[in-house]
Amino acid sequence: MTRERAAFVGRAAELAHLVVAFDRAISGNGIAILVGGEAGIGKTRLVREFADHARGCGAIVVEGGCIELGEAGLPYGPFVEAIRSAVAIGVLDVANLPDPVRAQLARLIPDIRLAGSVGAEDVGELAQTVLFLSFLAALEVLAAERALVLVVEDVHWADRATMDLLSFLVRNIRDRRWCLLITMRRGAIDPDGDRLAAILTE
Repeated sequence: MTRERAAFVGRAAELAHLVVAFDRAISGNGIAILVGGEAGIGKTRLVREFADHARGCGAIVVEGGCIELGEAGLPYGPFVEAIRSAVAIGVLDVANLPDPVRAQLARLIPDIRLAGSVGAEDVGELAQTVLFLSFLAALEVLAAERALVLVVEDVHWADRATMDLLSFLVRNIRDRRWCLLITMRRGAIDPDGDRLAAILTE
């Protein structure tokens, strides 16, 4: 016997706001949204309901989350998770990625390499900007035919490298059919979180 999902109540206004933002995004006006709240207030459930709506509209939804690992954090963790899940569910074919992009991402995601393709060991140390552009290029391939929703959860646990990449994507989301949805625990915003919030309100 399958268990029905509990009714979604109490966040209708917030969900409606996300739906309006999504409609803006699929028209080619990319948008980034920060969802903040205390632990246990229902951020994850709100995001899940919105993700279901977006999928129902034909969008690709990929998700990644930050995890608590002390001050060091896990560099680029949510983006690695999102790319890997996109490959796993068949919405991203790594064969469609240019060799330089695939090689750069393979430094962080070894399982995306193809036999006979340029490998991570074949490239030298590349600048952070090149890595960021590679993530951007991969997302562009992913969203070539359909609108994209990228969910990044729990950025209050993000390391500096992840925050830098997130800021880069926020600044490059305009004129794309993307909706970048970020969740953060209220009261846990650090200087990087403050910087991200400032970028979102520019």
